Amino acid sequence: MTAARKTKAPALKVPQTLDAADALLAEAGEHMNRLVEIGAVLARETAAVKESCEQAAAPHKAALKTIQQQLQAFAEARRDELTGGGKTKTIQRPTGLMLWRTKPPSVSVKGKVGDVVAALLKSRFAGLFLRTKHELDKEAMLKHPADAVRVAGITIVRDEEEFVVLPAGLKLAEEAS
Repeated sequence: MTAARKTKAPALKVPQTLDAADALLAEAGEHMNRLVEIGAVLARETAAVKESCEQAAAPHKAALKTIQQQLQAFAEARRDELTGGGKTKTIQRPTGLMLWRTKPPSVSVKGKVGDVVAALLKSRFAGLFLRTKHELDKEAMLKHPADAVRVAGITIVRDEEEFVVLPAGLKLAEEAS
């Protein structure tokens, strides 16, 4: 068994003067602008391809809907005959299957969900049909950091610096479109 070799990170060519740093900052701006432009092209072309595919799919979706309705009308009119008097819910044909499925139960809400919640709060079913979602209130923790850090697993991160490069003349995504 051989020990894994650690490879050294390539040495960075660090600018030695403010002029050299300015040149790198300008180069960073050029790369960022190209990335914004490429992102805009991707968004435009993706939208165009999606629209084209949706248009190509539309007549097939419409035809399938009509065919499904026609086959359903045919099968409903002959259900007892085709299912052996209701022994099965599947009609097996050489070209495919036609079948009836029982959908799983679902809940349908008529009107606004807020109105239904309000009605449930006034009823004896609030505890049965309303759910309480627990989540951390980070804003409250930042307002009361001394209390928050007493809780196991909570740390308040302060004065963390990050280095940001903002070249002059940087294009915004909206400008590139």
